[in-house]
Amino acid sequence: VINVQNQGLLLATGGTFTLDGAWQNAGTFALTNSTFNVNGNYTLANFGTINSSNTMVYLNGTLDNRNSILTLDESKVGWQLNTVTILGGTIQGVNGVPLTVAFYGTPTLDGVVLNADLVLNDSADPRVVNGLTFNGTCTLYGGINTTSLNFDGTQTLAGQCQINLAGPYDPVVRPVNGTLTIGPKVTIVGGYGIVGRPDLPLINQGTIRAENSSRAVQIVGSSVINSGTIVAVSGPIAADNLQNKGGVSIAPGGTLSLTGAWTNPGTISVTNGTLNVGGTYLKADFTAIQRHGGTINFNSVLDNRNDILFLDNNSDNWSLVDGTILGGTVNTATGVHLSLPDSARGKLDGVIYNGDIVLTMVSKLTITNGLTLNGQVTLAFYSAAIYLDGTQTLSGAGKFVFEGGVDPFRPRSIVPISGTVTIGASFTIEGGTGTLGNPGLPLVNLGTISVDGAGSTITIQGNPFINTGTTLELNGGKVVIVP
Repeated sequence: VINVQNQGLLLATGGTFTLDGAWQNAGTFALTNSTFNVNGNYTLANFGTINSSNTMVYLNGTLDNRNSILTLDESKVGWQLNTVTILGGTIQGVNGVPLTVAFYGTPTLDGVVLNADLVLNDSADPRVVNGLTFNGTCTLYGGINTTSLNFDGTQTLAGQCQINLAGPYDPVVRPVNGTLTIGPKVTIVGGYGIVGRPDLPLINQGTIRAENSSRAVQIVGSSVINSGTIVAVSGPIAADNLQNKGGVSIAPGGTLSLTGAWTNPGTISVTNGTLNVGGTYLKADFTAIQRHGGTINFNSVLDNRNDILFLDNNSDNWSLVDGTILGGTVNTATGVHLSLPDSARGKLDGVIYNGDIVLTMVSKLTITNGLTLNGQVTLAFYSAAIYLDGTQTLSGAGKFVFEGGVDPFRPRSIVPISGTVTIGASFTIEGGTGTLGNPGLPLVNLGTISVDGAGSTITIQGNPFINTGTTLELNGGKVVIVP
């Protein structure tokens, strides 16, 4: 019906009733078991009297709701937003009646107060301008296509609400222009999804929680300022460019991954969870982290120059996964060691290391600018390797140890990859079976190379190999020097 001026009765039963153009109802619309499509430009006064039962309402066009209250009454099966723009006012739910954004719906909420639950179907893409005060629960369902709640322009998501990132694919709460502030009584729960946009600022004054062990909540922004709470309860959270001025906590089973440029003047607490330390940061921001068990994984450069890093027993595991410790001294508590887990790639750059390191399956540790070791580096599993990059000396009273059985196809190895490597006078390389040196690079031994056990062989190669130290063959072990 186009441009209708109804002063009587319009009746629809079991069909579709569509209004368009400049319409006005001064009479009665009676709708039963119907679909009600509302188009055009209108206010609540245009609706007049509507008697309905078991009817679905689809809003399109523009609803000027300023200084008005749209009530989602129970006589409708549901209220769906397609392409409508709602200007201002309040949308009030009654007895749990929700507002739904249709599949591929692109409505705009402009300065609206929403006191009702909101459901975003697969591929829904609503837009919010001039702020949203939301008191209810919003659920973002995602299918093959992304479901997004978009905030256009600098504004605040206010009210007391919970947003559920239900997934299964990438539901997103994000600014599309300007800075989005998540208000202090807003809770975002995942699930799986993304909060923020990488190139725009995000401010969190509320709570962001990860509660699904197999799904990650990603928090992204050109800067992410957290003055609220971020909690990894039993699932993973990945935070990029985090400026933590509030509280971040990792509960047992939770994981927090820090990337980008992050700072921590607030509180980060790890309790039997996992902290993946990546990005760029100051050592003071790392050491301020409160730890009670759990695992610390270094995934980027820790600048420890002219400083001391203490690997204490407040964490159960310290791992160098894909990271570098740059300079300074590393001390370890009794019974604590640094590990390189399977397939890890770690680096020590000009480090004094007082403690033990364990390399597991296919893990690689690169050493550059020298190593002073007072402890033991154990190549504990097949294909574990130490790469020595650049002319340098292995000093201190430490040792490299080839541990475990013989596997000629997956040998443990200590390999110079550039320059001349000198094994210091107090340094020991022992085993177990392994290979030492590079046939194309010089190797100088001032220390001790010792192999122990029948069937064990350390194969040495260098161009040249200069030995002014000691080589020992114990209990049937063999040292083989390849000319």
